[in-house]
Amino acid sequence: MNCLFLLTCHPANDQQSSLTQINYLTVSYFPYMPGRLTILLVSLLPFISRAQVKPFSFHNISINQGLSQSSVVDIAIDKTGFVWMATQDGLNRFDGKDFITFPGNFDDITTPTGNQLGKLVPGEQNKLWLITRSGKLEQMDLLTQQASPFKSIKDQSLPAVSCVYQDSAHLFIGTRNEGLWIFNQQANQLLQLKKNGTMPISNNEIKDIFKDSRHQFWVLTSNGVTRLSAAISNSTFFLHNQEQPVRSSAITEDNQQNIWLGTFGNGLFVKSKNADSFQPFTGFEHAGLPASLVIETLLADNYGRIWVGTFSDGLYVIDNSQSIIHHFVSDKKDPSSIAYNDVLCIRQDSRGGIWIGTDGGGISYYDKRLSNFETITGNNLPENISIGQVRAITTDKENNTWIGTSINGLTLLGKQPATIGNYKKIGALLTDRDGDIWVGTQENGLDILDGRTRKLIKKFLPDQTIWHLLEDAKGKVWVATRQQGLYQMDKAQGELNHFDERSTPSLLENNVRTMVFTQDSLLYIGFEKAGIQLLNIKDKQLPPASGHSSAIFNGSVSVRSMYYTPSLLWIGTFGNGLIALETGSGKSTVITEKQGLRNNTVYGIQPDGLGSIWLSTNKGLCRLRIPSRPEKISRADMDAFTVEDGLQSNEFNTGAHYRSPQGRLFFGGIKGVTIFDPAKLSHTEQPLSVVITQVLTDNQPLDTDTLITYKKILLLPFRQNSLSFNFAALDVLSAGRLSYSYQLTGYDKDWMEAGNRNYAAYTHLPSGKYLFHVKASHNLSGESAPVASLMIIISPPFWRTPWFIALCVLLLAAALYGIYRYRISQLIRLQRVRNRIASDLHDDIGSALTHISILSELSKAGVPPTAETAAFLNRISEEVASSGQALDDIVWSINSNNDTMDQMVARMRRYAAEILENRVEKYMIDFDDRFAHRRLSMEQRRDFFLLFKEVINNIYKHSKATQVEIRIWFEKNDLHLQVKDNGVGFDKSRSTERNGIKNMQARAERWNGRFLIHSEPGKGTETSISIPVV
Repeated sequence: MNCLFLLTCHPANDQQSSLTQINYLTVSYFPYMPGRLTILLVSLLPFISRAQVKPFSFHNISINQGLSQSSVVDIAIDKTGFVWMATQDGLNRFDGKDFITFPGNFDDITTPTGNQLGKLVPGEQNKLWLITRSGKLEQMDLLTQQASPFKSIKDQSLPAVSCVYQDSAHLFIGTRNEGLWIFNQQANQLLQLKKNGTMPISNNEIKDIFKDSRHQFWVLTSNGVTRLSAAISNSTFFLHNQEQPVRSSAITEDNQQNIWLGTFGNGLFVKSKNADSFQPFTGFEHAGLPASLVIETLLADNYGRIWVGTFSDGLYVIDNSQSIIHHFVSDKKDPSSIAYNDVLCIRQDSRGGIWIGTDGGGISYYDKRLSNFETITGNNLPENISIGQVRAITTDKENNTWIGTSINGLTLLGKQPATIGNYKKIGALLTDRDGDIWVGTQENGLDILDGRTRKLIKKFLPDQTIWHLLEDAKGKVWVATRQQGLYQMDKAQGELNHFDERSTPSLLENNVRTMVFTQDSLLYIGFEKAGIQLLNIKDKQLPPASGHSSAIFNGSVSVRSMYYTPSLLWIGTFGNGLIALETGSGKSTVITEKQGLRNNTVYGIQPDGLGSIWLSTNKGLCRLRIPSRPEKISRADMDAFTVEDGLQSNEFNTGAHYRSPQGRLFFGGIKGVTIFDPAKLSHTEQPLSVVITQVLTDNQPLDTDTLITYKKILLLPFRQNSLSFNFAALDVLSAGRLSYSYQLTGYDKDWMEAGNRNYAAYTHLPSGKYLFHVKASHNLSGESAPVASLMIIISPPFWRTPWFIALCVLLLAAALYGIYRYRISQLIRLQRVRNRIASDLHDDIGSALTHISILSELSKAGVPPTAETAAFLNRISEEVASSGQALDDIVWSINSNNDTMDQMVARMRRYAAEILENRVEKYMIDFDDRFAHRRLSMEQRRDFFLLFKEVINNIYKHSKATQVEIRIWFEKNDLHLQVKDNGVGFDKSRSTERNGIKNMQARAERWNGRFLIHSEPGKGTETSISIPVV
């Protein structure tokens, strides 16, 4: 049965209305009127019609995100920025994304008259105080994350502890029934204060200890509060009443030095800066606070607001500057409400974020960034109204917001209800210059509603699906349809022009998704599959696409949205990113996820009037600061926003984007609408601190004596050279949209982009020294973000250590020296053997040859001279002389004293003199004395000398020369001999039976040398010999 839901607003009772500024809705039911369906009209008061979101939104963290248990009894934030949470089942450390749970159980006893709760208190020197089950005091070293019991002071055992406070000089320990213990850490003195002591306190049951800005100490008890002077020399009672004790529970100080005190059942008290007593605080004239509140915790934030956590009554926030009290309670329908109505603790971090621990709902986190975006979803509308998938948005002249959905019809956030026509699926909305509302439906055509009366005044294009509506400069409306192309409509006359695939001129495709004017007469048309096309509406012509990017015009791009800035057309596509088309030159630039775009599907584009455009995607919203040159767009030009920032969802829809005349932006998606004023965005500019949370070697956590976060240098053996680094930026709202960059100096040449991935891995790193850097940023560039660093030194294997290498070098040197000494000794021994052999040959064989020669001569004298005997004896004498000469050569070559060049050249001179002096008129031997001490081996020296002898002998026997020129020199490592004569020469081409030249050639080649003869008859001979010296 169809019906009309008429929603009207009713204020709640005066006190609640002034307290929360929230109104409730009443749903009235009307029967279906014939021929009509309904429009859903949500009528709200003016102030609430523009702000569906309560003034504070919360981000809730529960066991679903890794919290060990839902009752968070206390919270502490250490100096690094880690958030510690005490629960009934474990101690949790949170880095903004991941939890680590440590053993520990904490008391959680709450009643309207008192409580016993575990505590977490940051201490000095990286210590964290824990009060665990039954009041046991422990101290955790944050560097090692090891907790140890703290049982006594100066040999006095501690009773059950309720609270603890530590500054640089004192340690205060409040007990459950034994008063206050104060330990002077510098003087090593223990002072115990009790109810009836010399410096009394109001009661022995201590609830909390607080140090104010004047360095006074406030001791909360079950009967009022006691103030201790800064020197702890006197005490003053407040709210002390023996008959009706005021059970104090929590205390804080605001930025005006006012002291706020919470109690169990007696509400809230305040002591002004110069007042002498506490006074009850029950609110402002139009915003009251219950006088009997059971208060569990208090916090004064950086803005002077007082946060009041209660037993069973949710959370109050007192804004003294505006005389407003906000009251927040848990709402299961609203995921941005506080998690639970029992609030046990409230803490503020260094970024201004508020952490709220509840007794059953985990953590609720508040940050002003969560209030950037107003969200309209089924969670903040009555249960019987659901806006669902949003497809179109507009506002009328009365600033009412119209929301078209794909299933639930048309929803109006306005002032006056009315009954309008037949709607179920909306595709497009437009408010024209007259204030009338154009409603494009899916499969039900186009309707025009009177903007004042909301009544239907025209109906066109029946049964068609309308994707987009755009008004031109003359007030005509262009209508983009799914299958019928493009229409130009007049409100009075109806259809003026129609363009499709069959018309003249014809469209590229009938499925038109979006349009934009670049001039009054130039209309760009975006198609479902065929890219874009340009239409001149003045002459109804389609200008040629020459000069434009063919990738946009040839049907390869599915267009979802377009926006025009001077000379630049921005085109949002389905899966192809954002295209910036320079309409003058036709040059296009494609911006995708590689350049930092959140997602390659861009459903909507809207300007913010501040130099940026906003893009709706499948992964949230993206703000792009428009540079002067599109091709220069990078990650640094973009900011990302996700559901963690308060969006309706990360997924948005085509067509559901709108900018109001007041500059507010609307983006619709799968769960509702996100609304915001870009000029009022509270976007944090605080740098993000990054910490290295874990190092793994070979996929196993590295066990170190100090937590890796606090280590500066990490020493590893050579086998642990495959490393993984886990890191985190300590910001819970940024966890899903951060961009990390890291670099391992000594290995990476440049910064590596990790996107949202919070780890880096390296395998098989060579031994050496490395420095790991990591940083994070909101805007995806991280150019000025703080950097966390860790030095890693991977020790080399022992065989690559300096001492081992030095030892090996020494051993090698010793071995080489030993070999050298052995070689020298062998050479010396060989030299001695050679000298002995030379001496023996000279003495023995030489002597024998001399005797033979003498006997031969005697025989000549004693035997009658006959021709035959004379010839025989002469032959003996010649052989003996030849043998003696050969022996002399052998002895000379063997003798090591002749190994130098000067000795060899001297012998060559002597030989040349013996042979040539009486044969030639002039001979010359030229030798460079610089090489006199150059040594040759015995074999080389002998062969070189024999080559020389053979050349000299040939000159003597055959040349008939009168002049001989002999040169001996070294060139690099080659020994050269050149002999020239002016003899008769010979013809080298004539064959001969003599083997002298062949022998000389073979002797030179034996040493890889060269033997060359140049000779011509009548022109002398030139012999060149060269051998490498080894």
